[in-house]
Amino acid sequence: MESNNLTQGAPPGPLFHIVIDGARYVAAGVLAAESGYCRDYITQLARRHRITGRQLGKIWYIAEEPFWMFVIEQEKERELRRSHMAASSRRLFHAHQATQNKFT
Repeated sequence: MESNNLTQGAPPGPLFHIVIDGARYVAAGVLAAESGYCRDYITQLARRHRITGRQLGKIWYIAEEPFWMFVIEQEKERELRRSHMAASSRRLFHAHQATQNKFT
């Protein structure tokens, strides 16, 4: 295991990241701070196998690259939903306007 938070002479604390089978795993709390997602939500995604993660003791470590790919995919899907909702709202507005204009 490899750690980026151990300093010479300091007692070992929780590891912020580890390497398993060549893949970098980062503590869920660190990813939560960096991504804006809640740590509990990130660990729930890992437990449900939506993202790759491993629990070591009480700490969940999440495969960093697949996590960020998941975040990017979620942002794309959210933007697609927004554009569909905006288009739908415009259609409803114009349909409503057309019916209002018929009666004036």
